[in-house]
Amino acid sequence: EIGPRLRLKLYKVERALASGDVMYHAYVHKTPAEIAALKSRKDGEAALKKRRREEQEANVARKKAAKEEKRVAREGRRKEREEKAMAALR
Repeated sequence: EIGPRLRLKLYKVERALASGDVMYHAYVHKTPAEIAALKSRKDGEAALKKRRREEQEANVARKKAAKEEKRVAREGRRKEREEKAMAALR
């Protein structure tokens, strides 16, 4: 035989690719209570992340609306000044 002999061992199995929970680990063994606590913490973090994202989107929409309102008011003042200047020239 030419070449090295390989011995492969399964170390870790995750439910989703690099983002799911660990189904099996060769070195780390957790109790069902630890697994439940970890799952509840992850669910809480996901809910917090979702709430923060929604809050941020609402803030962005509010700021865009305020900016648009300010722009419209500025254009209105500019047109009013132009009309006054044109009236003064007539």
